[in-house]
Amino acid sequence: MEKTVIKDIWRFNKGVRIKIEQNLSVDPNNDLSLIQCLVLVMLACRSKERVGAKELQEIFALSKATISETLSALENKEYIVVTQSLKDKRRNDIVLTPKGESYVRNAHRRFNKLQESLVADIDENDVQTFKRVLEKMGENLRRAK
Repeated sequence: MEKTVIKDIWRFNKGVRIKIEQNLSVDPNNDLSLIQCLVLVMLACRSKERVGAKELQEIFALSKATISETLSALENKEYIVVTQSLKDKRRNDIVLTPKGESYVRNAHRRFNKLQESLVADIDENDVQTFKRVLEKMGENLRRAK
């Protein structure tokens, strides 16, 4: 059997990305780019800790200019507020506004529906096996030279 795992993963990843993009833009009032959507979701996931532009740069592997542009757009659209950190005056904290929180709640509902569709008719044991295989592949990639 020929091992075409990378090609299969590539094709699967592309399909998942397309579905995620479609699900993020379901709302006709959505005026956000994909990266803006993902930043909002990340901010919600890390709401207990203050997240700054530098952390977002590292998380998304994007340039300082791209993150700055993204945050500016989100602030102008009133999805986030950027304030100077009380703990460290050299950095800014980024916080979701009620509008941003509302977007994320709706996005989570759409993601959950997508995830349910993705694993529909697949046995829970198969899903767990798939997760373990992905984890092992990730470990193999980290060790690869």
